[in-house]
Amino acid sequence: MLSFFALACGTAPAADSGVSPPQHLLLVSIDTLRVDHLEHAPTLQRLADEGLVLRAHRSCANWTAPAMICALTGQSGIDLGVDPRNAGALRTTWSLPEHAELLAEVLQAEGFATGLVTTNSLLARGNGLARGYDTLESRPAAVAEDALDATDALFVDAERRFVHVHLFDPHCPYAPPGSDDTLGSPYCMGEPSATSPSAETVAELAADYVTEVAYLDLQLGRALERWGAAGWLDDTLTVVMSDHGEQLGERAEIGHGLDVFAEETDALAIFAGVGGPDIEVPTQHQDLKPLILQHLGLLEGFEVRERPLLVASIDAESTVLALERESWLYRRGWDGSRALYDRATDPEQLVDRRDDEPELAAELEVAMEDEVARLLAIYPEWEPE
Repeated sequence: MLSFFALACGTAPAADSGVSPPQHLLLVSIDTLRVDHLEHAPTLQRLADEGLVLRAHRSCANWTAPAMICALTGQSGIDLGVDPRNAGALRTTWSLPEHAELLAEVLQAEGFATGLVTTNSLLARGNGLARGYDTLESRPAAVAEDALDATDALFVDAERRFVHVHLFDPHCPYAPPGSDDTLGSPYCMGEPSATSPSAETVAELAADYVTEVAYLDLQLGRALERWGAAGWLDDTLTVVMSDHGEQLGERAEIGHGLDVFAEETDALAIFAGVGGPDIEVPTQHQDLKPLILQHLGLLEGFEVRERPLLVASIDAESTVLALERESWLYRRGWDGSRALYDRATDPEQLVDRRDDEPELAAELEVAMEDEVARLLAIYPEWEPE
């Protein structure tokens, strides 16, 4: 028997169950949420316990714009030839090509009423990510409670409905409502003072981050119960994801858009109320769009397959790429640095194993050359070492 909580969050059959697929979709995308912090998020933990979880899920990037390109188009920015870099004018002036088909566009063409409330303006600027939404409300950096309240208006009476809300919490400065703590502000702005924080500062910022996660989770739980009680989540597939994670002092840094290690690129992906076993095969944001369409009965034959996963941290001179194969992560920096890590035995990715596995390192270096070539097609002026 499903709990009241599960019923409030909507239920959906497994994609291959033979039961009619759900009519509606609710997508909750959460900014900067570390998947290893669900112990502070009982709402999200219960959604995971009662739904289908992508257990080895990765973002394709370490900041919002390229990560959401992957999630909403099913292709990476490198695939599309527009991968934005995390610095300078290109952070805001890139634009998706017309042939990039977004989830909202697909659903809109299928007759869904579509709406987005976003608290990160990167989803609402003229870059193409907002294509396909009938209704768009941008509330930059609004707190979760306000954003979720605004989302009520998207639950219109329609035969099929797609509601998408993107929540900015727990993005820095890690200050939930009522807090006057501005310790995290320099780390949002990339100020020179925000380098090599002391152990005391890291501990305080990490505690503030946990407070933000708990606040977000509380507000999401309240919203889901409100929407469920109103009947707005009946016959609805509810998907919750994070765009990327956050460094909290693991490598003497605070923030994201910094590197390609697990703390920044492991991501959350929950199909709430969906039956069937969790997906253990490594997945990436590019898998979310086809999985969603399949669960809505709009796509057949998609299977998650094990394949190398590319993660990119693109920032001109400090660009870093990572290629994951099984438990191995091969990291290549634009400065010529290389390293090979085994996530199975070294989850914090601290020990370079190239000397132990020279053949594997050489094989992944060759595979990485193809990815470097594709990136150079976008930024031909760059010269990797």
